[in-house]
Amino acid sequence: VGTVNMHWYQIFDLRKRWFGLDKFFTTPWLNNNKFETHPDGDIPVTGEDIPEIDAMIQTCVDAHAKLFPGVPIAGWDLCVIDGEPKMCLLEVNLMCNFFKGSFDKPKYFEFMEDYFTFLEAHRKNQ
Repeated sequence: VGTVNMHWYQIFDLRKRWFGLDKFFTTPWLNNNKFETHPDGDIPVTGEDIPEIDAMIQTCVDAHAKLFPGVPIAGWDLCVIDGEPKMCLLEVNLMCNFFKGSFDKPKYFEFMEDYFTFLEAHRKNQ
């Protein structure tokens, strides 16, 4: 079951090119809608295997290693297309936002603590 965050973007009106400040106070910050099919194409997402998942992960890992080797966490948006190349990176999100994802919080917090301890020690040694 998936979810979306499109409701966040209602604050900016693309046609008028201005921020709809009136929507700032009325747009919900949370979206509890759940989808079993992709909202853009009625494509099933619940219980479906993604055949290219290993290649998708490797594409993101390779891009991260080449473009952001010193950044501990980045979110990559990627699509699979019928042409070549098969994988297409759309964007990188350098702000950590889990979008309602589940994750091992103690492990993540330990990772972040270790990383910032490393950065602080590195800064002191320069």
